[in-house]
Parts: sequence; structure tokens; C-alpha cells
Amino acid sequence: MGSGPGKTGSPGQVSIICVYNNRDILSGALLAGLSCQTVPFDLVLLDNTQKQFPSAAAALNEGADRAKGDILVFAHQDVVAGSPDFLASLWHFITAFPGGAVTGVAGKRDNRVMFSNALHGDPPVPAGNRQITEPAEVLILDECLLAVPANLFRKLRFDPVSCPDWHLYGTDLCYTAKEAGIPVIVLPLSLHHLSPGTSLSLGYYTTLWRLIGKYGGSEPGVLTSLGYYPTGMTGRFRVAWYILVYTLRIVPRVLFGKLAWRP
Repeated sequence: MGSGPGKTGSPGQVSIICVYNNRDILSGALLAGLSCQTVPFDLVLLDNTQKQFPSAAAALNEGADRAKGDILVFAHQDVVAGSPDFLASLWHFITAFPGGAVTGVAGKRDNRVMFSNALHGDPPVPAGNRQITEPAEVLILDECLLAVPANLFRKLRFDPVSCPDWHLYGTDLCYTAKEAGIPVIVLPLSLHHLSPGTSLSLGYYTTLWRLIGKYGGSEPGVLTSLGYYPTGMTGRFRVAWYILVYTLRIVPRVLFGKLAWRP
């Protein structure tokens, strides 16, 4: 854990924070894209190859505490910057918001339109169905890359209690920002997220259940990159059903695996 290779930055620059579980993917994607950048940066890598961290929120908060930059960029290990001036452009866009903003490269206002200039998957396809030429205000952002001024992030932070797994920590941050009157913005920047961005797990739905409870008194629903879930009984029943289905899938594997195992 700690600072990794790269063009070492100083306060006033951008800090790249990444928790990773595969060194090969990290080197071939995130680090390869960063090696071509035209501006210096501070790099904070958090090694989770041995599952040292319980959640993305806990890991990334620790990374933020170590970071030196004035802008914190939380990036997945499998994203590749779209151009050598990616970080320079990101700095330019974010500093244009005098009060600060929570920003990213893909996001939604509703469940119909994803604003993004990014690509995802292999072979790469557009991550969004609406490209942009200017920053666009949205409700939530995809977590493949998030960027927040450091002084603003210290007030918001990721919530490891509501997000104790590896999903939806960015969604929660966006709703927290909304409640504080802070804009959530998609930036017109290009990158390639090697993952198709559609992975779901039991942890996704148990975290979603927590978020529905957290925002049930203030929001009609919780919007994510993958769907919209009302905070009323309909949404709660839907998420409870998904949790049941995933649990029923997992239990037989665990049970039969133990029954089949012999010392």
C-alpha cells in the first residue's frame, strides 16, 4: 500500500487513488495511461490482493488521507486515460467550479440517458447513449472514475457503514453531495473502462437495501448506473427479492462445496 510509480506530484496537483486486486491489470491499464500524461501527479496505490480492505469506501478513504493533491481522482484499476492531456483537462474543468463539485466521466439524471464520452468493454463500445461537449449536471456518477476537490472530499467522504462492500459508494457520495447542495457533474473526457460495467453481486443488493433505507425519507428512489429503485415498498420488495435470489444461488455452492471437501 502507499505511493506507487509514476510522475510524483506535489500539493496543488492531482492525486490518483486506486485500490487494486490484480497487478497485471493495474499495470496494463491505469498505470499505462498515466505514464503518458503531460502533467505531474501524485499516485496512491492500495494493495488489496490479499483482501486487506473490507470495502471500497474504507480503502479509498484511507487513500484520500494519504493523498497530497488538491484534486482527488478515485479510479478503477482497469481504466485507461483517453489522451495524454486527460489529467490537465480534468484539472481545468474541475477548477472552473469555484464552490467545488463531485465529478466523473459517466452519469445519469434519470434511468433513460447515460451521459458519457467513455468507452467500456472488450471490444470497446460507448458507455453512454449521449455524448457531451460541455460538463453536464447529473444525479449520480459511475464509479469507474470519480474526481473531487480534496477540501470538499474531506467534508463528504465515502460512507463505509452504508457501503460496506465494493459497490455503490459513488452513488452514495452523489446523493450526499446533492443533499449538501453540491453539483454532480459529468465531464466531457474520454477513457476506456475495460470492464463492461455490468457486474452484480449479493453485495450490490445488500448495499442498495441500505441506501434505500438511508434516503427513504428524502428521495423517491435511488438511481444507480444500472437501474432505478423506488424507496417505497415496491422498491424494497424488489431489492429484497434480488437478495433472496442471490442468497439461494450462493448457499448451495457453499454447502455442497463443504460436503464434497475432505481433508
